[in-house]
Amino acid sequence: MRHLRDDEPMTTDQRQSMTLALWIILISGCLIGMISFGTRSSFGLFVDPISGPAGFDYGRETFAFAMAIQNLFWGLGQPLAGALADRFGPWRVMAGGGVLFSLGLALMSVSSTPGSIALTAGILVGLGMSGAGHNTVLAAFARVMPASRRSWAMGLVASLASLGQFLIVPLGQAFIDAYGWVTAILIMATAMATTPILALSMRRSGGAARGHDQPGITATAESFRQSLHQAFGHSSYWLLMGGFFVCGFQLAFITIHFPSYLVDMGISASTASWGLAMIGLFNIVGSYLSGPLSDRWSRKTLLALIYFLRAVVITLFLLAPLSGASVLLFGAAMGVLWLSTVPPTAQLVSIMFGNRYLSMLFGFVFLSHQLGGVAGVWLGGHIFAASGSYMPIWWWTVALGVAAALLNLPIREQLWTPKPSVPIAQRPAGHAHRGAVLLMLTSALVSVLIWIGVQSGRSEPLPTLVWSAGVSDARVMEASPMVLDRLGQGWWWVYAAPEDRERLRSQGVRMALALPTPLALMAGCSLPAQISAR
Repeated sequence: MRHLRDDEPMTTDQRQSMTLALWIILISGCLIGMISFGTRSSFGLFVDPISGPAGFDYGRETFAFAMAIQNLFWGLGQPLAGALADRFGPWRVMAGGGVLFSLGLALMSVSSTPGSIALTAGILVGLGMSGAGHNTVLAAFARVMPASRRSWAMGLVASLASLGQFLIVPLGQAFIDAYGWVTAILIMATAMATTPILALSMRRSGGAARGHDQPGITATAESFRQSLHQAFGHSSYWLLMGGFFVCGFQLAFITIHFPSYLVDMGISASTASWGLAMIGLFNIVGSYLSGPLSDRWSRKTLLALIYFLRAVVITLFLLAPLSGASVLLFGAAMGVLWLSTVPPTAQLVSIMFGNRYLSMLFGFVFLSHQLGGVAGVWLGGHIFAASGSYMPIWWWTVALGVAAALLNLPIREQLWTPKPSVPIAQRPAGHAHRGAVLLMLTSALVSVLIWIGVQSGRSEPLPTLVWSAGVSDARVMEASPMVLDRLGQGWWWVYAAPEDRERLRSQGVRMALALPTPLALMAGCSLPAQISAR
């Protein structure tokens, strides 16, 4: 085994390795990524059909909990799937994952209880995604593709996974409208059942995956256990996981709750599905470009920029008047930033520890992503159930985006090297665990902020920014117990408890934002001493 840099000239064998067999592996892997990711991205379309009166009527929170379980088992299964792929070859893992995914989808059609939907949509689909998802394909490409094609191939599979989202989400909505949600989900189960057939073409990579002396295989560790010890003792690895936690939080919340949020705000289900489709379409561009950009720019800087831009895009979407055009523009902007984090993240793991155990080590990074997804999906449903609004969780996605950008900046973008042994008494206090400490402090801060948001939304009257959306000023003032300020045409600051906000919604007024008083003051809400209570 030897260390090989990404920019090291290839040998003759490596140049010749991009053969017809490798092109078949590339195409098959991209198709697997398209089908699995596109199907997974369409789950938001089934929230109301399955959990509402037309389905099994157990409420959004139950479905959101099942999606949280799905993200958890997707994440928990990814390191195991990666270890199995490193040991036995990726094609076996993809085939088994495809079977579990297809089975989970088919059984969702008869999951009439909270426990059964958690088992099928949660555990089975989650484990299926860990094996048949595009992350397993990414790790396989990192091992078998020539060094000069590696970044391009990883960007390609991420972008084509997004093409699957663009194609399958509108098709899913069309199937639901035409045939009902049961038939629609069975059609998707049939599509996923083709994954094992496609995985058979990737058998060639299994031998490479098991070999320790393949030309492109690199590692800093000699064993499975040693690679884990190196990774979890490296502060940059923890920082990378912290940023990917935020990525999962944002993506899972938007994927599952975005359509329901839009419908609640008066946007049609068709427009909501096209908003998700726009994310998939423009993600093709963003994901594909992130591969080559990762070769040209610093990967950690690229990641920090992506997370910060996400925060900016979400902020602009929340502050702008909501319409069909703003939904499509938001989908396009978020699409460019959607999966563009994946290639540079996977490459950073490879840079730090080599690609011999990349499937497993990236699997643990992806586990942090899915833990973030669990938090995003479950908190979205929980906060909506507690306050009747998605707004608190939307604003925490903004705060987390800024936090993720800051977490990525200190990452050391270089090969892991053992440090000389230093007596404990001579070590700088806290130096060895700065990344872990920063991650824990950030997580604690975010947890406190989310808790405050949940508690404040339960019963306290809050300064609330509303958009009257064509409703007359008289009706807004009649439905509002306290009017703090009129900000402009259609925009108001009102002081409203949860029941007041519900009354405003019944009048056709759209909630833009409910803020605790200190944040409302920072946002520019004037609180004059003479507030006239109606």
